[in-house]
Amino acid sequence: MHEYQEFFYLLTELAVVLIGFAGVTAAFAGRDRVYLATERNRMEGLFIQALIVLFGTFSLYCAQVAELDIATSIRCAAIVSLLFLFTAAGPGISRTLKVTKDQDSSSESWSVLVAILLVIVEAALFCYAAIYPTAWPLAIAYSIALLFCVWLFFRLLTRRN
Repeated sequence: MHEYQEFFYLLTELAVVLIGFAGVTAAFAGRDRVYLATERNRMEGLFIQALIVLFGTFSLYCAQVAELDIATSIRCAAIVSLLFLFTAAGPGISRTLKVTKDQDSSSESWSVLVAILLVIVEAALFCYAAIYPTAWPLAIAYSIALLFCVWLFFRLLTRRN
C-alpha cells in the first residue's frame, strides 16, 4: 500500500481539479443558459465519478489515520466506493438511458454503452479489492473513473460524442 500512497494523493488532487474545472465551466456558461438534458447528464456523471474517487481516497486516508491495517483500509475504501457507485451511478445510468431517447439528445448509443461498461468494470474492481485487499484494483478503478471524467468533460465542452 505504501508504494501506492503518492498515487492515491495524485488521484485525489486530479478529482478535485476536474470538479473545479467543471464548476468553472458551468459558471462561465452563464446563468441565462439553458442546458440540454444530455449536458446536465454529462455534468452529473462527471461529478459522480470524481466524487467516487474523492470518497474512496478520503476513506482510505481516514482508515490509515485510524491506524487500521492495510487490508482493512483497502476494504473500507473499496466498500465506500462501491456503495457510492451503486447509490449515485445506478440511478444515473437509468437517467442516461432515458435522456438518450429524447429528441434533443446528442448522445449516441455507443457512448451510453461505454459508460455502462465503465461502471461495470469499476464495480468489479471495487468488489475484487473488497474481497482480496490489494491496492492495484483501487488504483485502476479510480484511474478509470478519472479518465471517464475527462471524457465527459471533453464532451461537455465540445458538445460532441
